[in-house]
Amino acid sequence: MKLLQFNAEKLLYYTLMLATAGAFVLSTETVAQQTSPATDPQCIETDEIQSYKIETDDMIRFTMKDGERLIMRLKSYCPQLRFHGYFSYTPMNGRLCAGADEIKTRSGLPCMIGSLAPDGKQKDTVPANK
Repeated sequence: MKLLQFNAEKLLYYTLMLATAGAFVLSTETVAQQTSPATDPQCIETDEIQSYKIETDDMIRFTMKDGERLIMRLKSYCPQLRFHGYFSYTPMNGRLCAGADEIKTRSGLPCMIGSLAPDGKQKDTVPANK
């Protein structure tokens, strides 16, 4: 009887492990689908950034190569960001994503990206190279 009880416990353990692993795989696939650059407005492709302007210590305005303007809001106040007028970042997969990535001030202070949204202003016209 003890041998049968041990095997039943082992079977239950492995069943739970497989179910947990399956749930993990499904959740990571869902996250990957949700964060694809074509469908996720909360990420920007870093190689598409033409310029930026630091408006305040918690807001940066980007102009993209196609003329689109985006506003990046930080989750909290980021001291001296506007004063220095500079920030750096290390993109994951060539993108910056709200809620996942951070920028760093000139002094090295990390500041989490809170949101990315269209500016609402008219697109800039990008002059053709001649």
